Amino acid sequence: MAERRVPAWYLAVGIDVPTERIYGVFRDLLQNLPMSSSELARGIGVSQPAVSRWSHGVARPSLEEMALTLDAVEARMASIRERVDRARLVIQLVEEAVVAYDVRRSPVDEPGATGNPPAHFPPSELLEIRRRLQQALQMEARARPGKASDSASVD
Repeated sequence: MAERRVPAWYLAVGIDVPTERIYGVFRDLLQNLPMSSSELARGIGVSQPAVSRWSHGVARPSLEEMALTLDAVEARMASIRERVDRARLVIQLVEEAVVAYDVRRSPVDEPGATGNPPAHFPPSELLEIRRRLQQALQMEARARPGKASDSASVD
């Protein structure tokens, strides 16, 4: 297979970056992907060995393949950001639940407490937080098709 190079017309439009530097940066990107080379290859419509050759500097991708790679990486990063946001929501809800129904202390520990034991059912605030937590976990389960999880329910 012939080695692909940056087309002359691309260089003629005045971009003053050495070709080797462009491919060096691209190789660095390929070696630090947030996905496997197989996933990338499927996502941009090339073979996994082609991606491997690019990352080892044996071959060079076309500008279109580089653009497709960047699009795939951006999409993966957006997906990761969404999952981080959902995880933050779950953490926030759990923290709210702990504040609303602090199971670490009994009312006897508080100054002026009457000594009544803690309730055997959660207060309405905890029920609302539980409902929101269930929704967040269901959103996560739907966002990960084919990866059913036992943790998608809060009982």
